[in-house]
Amino acid sequence: MSPTPTKKKKKTRGVRIPIPTYVEPSPFLDDVKDPPKMTLAKTKTSSKPTSKKAKPTKTKTSTKKPSTKTRPRQKTPPTRGEIVAHYKKSVLDVCVKVRKEVPVWWSPGKPKVLTCYHIDPNNMPIGFTDSASASSPKTNFQYNYKDPILKKTKSRSYRPKSYRMPFLQDPRFYDAKRWTVSHACHDNACHNWDHVHLASLAVNKGLNGCPGGPHCHHKIRCIIPGPYSGHNNN
Repeated sequence: MSPTPTKKKKKTRGVRIPIPTYVEPSPFLDDVKDPPKMTLAKTKTSSKPTSKKAKPTKTKTSTKKPSTKTRPRQKTPPTRGEIVAHYKKSVLDVCVKVRKEVPVWWSPGKPKVLTCYHIDPNNMPIGFTDSASASSPKTNFQYNYKDPILKKTKSRSYRPKSYRMPFLQDPRFYDAKRWTVSHACHDNACHNWDHVHLASLAVNKGLNGCPGGPHCHHKIRCIIPGPYSGHNNN
């Protein structure tokens, strides 16, 4: 007898079950927070046309009252000589002429008559500015102008002391540290160009003690005795 054939068993494909892996828990899990979710910025696509209508601009109305006095704008003449002439004319137009009778010791009974030009801060000439402030309330007049010769340089605008302007054509004008303005009338507020001249600082201080008259030995004679000469203009 022949052996009975055995039936082959069909191979069945089984489902693979993943074997769980053991991960040791970290002692710092409580401190770990979920990372923030990253979201991409979505670009809004509008179906409206890109051209926007211009909004009407609103005009602001100022509440400030208009000033009754409007100072004319300073226009610098083309030459230095014309600047000096313009300066003198503007001073003569609004200056306050103060007449003084100063007694001098070399001519008793005949006082020296002086006419000083004072500037009113409320009515300054064209081109004048007052740099007085709360810390230094004393008036300090300056004159604004643009130099026609130095116009190619960066700093062509100048603002020297106003009583220095008559010497604009003098080469010593721009050396203010070395050459100061001396008032022969001993009145620093005076703008009369007949009473001032350029002098070194040492000579300028020495004029305060000059007795004047026949005892004056300066190149430019003193009009009256200095305040520290001992005569006290008596």
